[in-house]
Amino acid sequence: MTVVQSYESLFNKYLDPFKAMLVYKKRSLSDDEWLSLVERIKNSIIQNPEQYLGRELPDHATIEETVSEIFTSFIKNQKT
Repeated sequence: MTVVQSYESLFNKYLDPFKAMLVYKKRSLSDDEWLSLVERIKNSIIQNPEQYLGRELPDHATIEETVSEIFTSFIKNQKT
């Protein structure tokens, strides 16, 4: 198990409410607007991880990679 994989399940718990909101918002936004919203939320989480993911966090590169992977997977799942 990689470092990213070990943090992925933990971060997913914190990000579930945001993903639920994004699923709801997808109904009322165009695809481009929705993807833009997803990107803004992802970037906000990466820039301010303590606000979203708690205090005991790995280094910034691991946070960025993990959050990016979570949102890439989320977008892919929404398209199917």
